[in-house]
Amino acid sequence: MSTPGAPFRWAVVGIGRHTRRFIGPAIADSALGVLAAVCSSHPEEAARVARDWGQPTIYGSLDQLLADPGIDGVFLVSPNHLHREQVTRAAGAGKHVLCEKPLATTPADAQEMVDACAKAGVRLGTGFHLRHNLVHQRAREIVARGELGEIKFVSARYAHASAGTGGPPPAWRRDPGQAGGGGFIGTGVHAIDLLRYVTGGEVTQLAAAGDGQGVAYGEQNLLVSANLGNGAVATIHGGNLSYPANELVVSGTAGTLRCTGSIGNHGGGRLELISAAGEQAQQLDRDNPYVRQCDDFAARVQAGAEPNASGVDGLRCAEVTDAIYASVRSGVLTTVAAAG
Repeated sequence: MSTPGAPFRWAVVGIGRHTRRFIGPAIADSALGVLAAVCSSHPEEAARVARDWGQPTIYGSLDQLLADPGIDGVFLVSPNHLHREQVTRAAGAGKHVLCEKPLATTPADAQEMVDACAKAGVRLGTGFHLRHNLVHQRAREIVARGELGEIKFVSARYAHASAGTGGPPPAWRRDPGQAGGGGFIGTGVHAIDLLRYVTGGEVTQLAAAGDGQGVAYGEQNLLVSANLGNGAVATIHGGNLSYPANELVVSGTAGTLRCTGSIGNHGGGRLELISAAGEQAQQLDRDNPYVRQCDDFAARVQAGAEPNASGVDGLRCAEVTDAIYASVRSGVLTTVAAAG
């Protein structure tokens, strides 16, 4: 297990585009961790792409990786439908797990994963990297200090830019059974979590509608109207647009804050605050949220603390997402069923 003061020894499962662009480089650039191993069904390809990440050990199977006593934690960057089995197996091997979003494709699977890690005494985190953008962390502090007063309205919008992406997504993403949904799964779960993280509010009721495009592999865009437990109303959008304008807006009785340029794969952005004192704006330089996510997870594991975001946070988003798709199917107001 991880020793305080020693580098946190990561293993990454999956070498798809997300790992190659963000996760592998982030661990290589992190202050507290090292990439000790990579697991892929294509070990020769894994060895080729991992050369710049510190020459990790290459494994061709999860069983081989989990048997390695030199691994402290596993970062799962695998297809969504594999998360439940891989997390529970990693927990059984005594490995801490940071699992890419969505944590699971159903609330039942997410609950099983949370329970398995708790039983094994290992930490489970969910890959909500937007929590590690300094813009969103400062927005959370503003809300927590009460500078906006009583929160009345929240809007979270996150769509992938589809213009010029060059080809369809991987086969598993085009299968709603494996992905857990259509375009909303890729970004909408981030919007849900960002809303929860910044405001502390929970979605209690919602009504949702998806578009009729791209039905071969699920909706392209999905919009949610929701009630929060703190009395506020909210809108959530996730999906794919040619040129999206992603943002987070939080309005209260004493002011409104707006985060722009911060919702995506790169850090930094602009934070605007509108109140009786006038309009204030702050532009933050880019600060890699994936590096911050990896270091935060390692630090919290070594301190015996819950990750930010935890497995329970992933479970809550799975519950909301399940209610969203139920609302799309039924066309009626849907109550979110919280586990536990």
